[in-house]
Amino acid sequence: MDKYIIGITGNIGSGKSTFARWFADYNFYVIDMDLYAKNLYFNYSFRRKATDILGFDPIYNDRLRTQDIADKIYSDENKFKQLTELFLEFLPPLVDNTIKNLNDKYIVIDGALLFEYSLDKFCNLTICIYAPLILRYKRIKKYRNKKISKKRFLQIDKHQLSPDIKCKMADICVKNEGNIEKLKNNFLKILSSIDI
Repeated sequence: MDKYIIGITGNIGSGKSTFARWFADYNFYVIDMDLYAKNLYFNYSFRRKATDILGFDPIYNDRLRTQDIADKIYSDENKFKQLTELFLEFLPPLVDNTIKNLNDKYIVIDGALLFEYSLDKFCNLTICIYAPLILRYKRIKKYRNKKISKKRFLQIDKHQLSPDIKCKMADICVKNEGNIEKLKNNFLKILSSIDI
């Protein structure tokens, strides 16, 4: 079966996951890279290597130490680079294997780090959802994490490719500046161009 794979990217708070969920409504299989990345920590080999990088076991009482990991990598650039390289080693083969084993023809890869982890190589089409920095921070505070500080938000954003670069790399750049109906119309326009 020939598969049609769409990669959706965008910096934190851009609305990319909302965009990806709309594809799910049309029976596209969505690969959530945030979930894949978190689950990798429970892989023995990945966990062992991550422990060496971080200096502590990333799992405690069967729970991922998300805050401790973030504190470590955003305060130590070398640790961040090492962990990024570890994800580069594990994530692309994992996604490739998932795609090969799926019976679905239409697949979406939802990943903020789509280009950073070279996952665009699997895609027939790449879409970047773009939104201004201040608006993205407000969205994260309102909808995802009321406790996130502006400092942590900026640390996360800084370690992603800039939206301008992502838009240049993507096949389609969709601006999401606050109007959900406009965003949905852009989605429907793209959907209509795909032969499903």
